[in-house]
Amino acid sequence: MWTSISISGSRMRGADKVILVVFIMLLAYMLISCSSVSKMNITGKWKTIDPLGYGDITEFTSTGGYIRTYFDQKNGKTIRGTYSFIDSSRLEISSDFIDDVPIKTMKNVKLGPLLCVVQIRGDKLDLTNPDGGIEHYEKLKEP
Repeated sequence: MWTSISISGSRMRGADKVILVVFIMLLAYMLISCSSVSKMNITGKWKTIDPLGYGDITEFTSTGGYIRTYFDQKNGKTIRGTYSFIDSSRLEISSDFIDDVPIKTMKNVKLGPLLCVVQIRGDKLDLTNPDGGIEHYEKLKEP
């Protein structure tokens, strides 16, 4: 079963082996629990935590779609596009349409890809924009 483990030429006792195994298991658990945000974590509808109370809704679909509905005092605008993970903590959002009109056909409207740092803690989502601004969201419960 266990063979003797030698560190720096000395043999480990049984209790030392158990402590080492427990330490390795805890380290692995910490790495897994603190690991990257994934598409599974971000998929769903999120409402902005907005001090003005407008409550924009952003949806990340499981197929990489991005839909954001902005609300102001009169009405809402919907932006559609795609998202993808650049690495374990960065997200790229590309916008293609505003209210179903292709952005590339609009004069004076340029929306390039937006790179955000993503952090999810339970039902809370923070997106940090390149300028350092942070948008806070809360996940909407599915009916």
